[in-house]
Amino acid sequence: MEKLVFSVDLQEQEVTLNGADGSSLECVIRELTGEERDSYLDGMAKRFKFGAKGEVQGVGNFKGLHMDLLRLCLIDTATKKPVTNEFLKAMPSSTMSALFKVAQELSALDQVSEEEAKND
Repeated sequence: MEKLVFSVDLQEQEVTLNGADGSSLECVIRELTGEERDSYLDGMAKRFKFGAKGEVQGVGNFKGLHMDLLRLCLIDTATKKPVTNEFLKAMPSSTMSALFKVAQELSALDQVSEEEAKND
């Protein structure tokens, strides 16, 4: 068997968010740590509705679904802090969806969904 080699550096994707007023905000989407990922997945599990046999029957609450992930990993490069909730709330849904997809991929959350689909 070949030796496995992994990086312990968090992956990042640079992002520029342009405002209609000509302003721009430089950010990075940062991969979640293992602990952050587990906490995020715990929160997501609480959104699901389960049947009598424990199978997922749907999502009970969509509010903040994308924001919960972006709140953890969309970082303002100037302040080195996550962007504010107010900033996320005002973001166009198409932009938020695109950023959410990148955040999922960086933290391997898209793989969790694929694995769950295989188990169904």
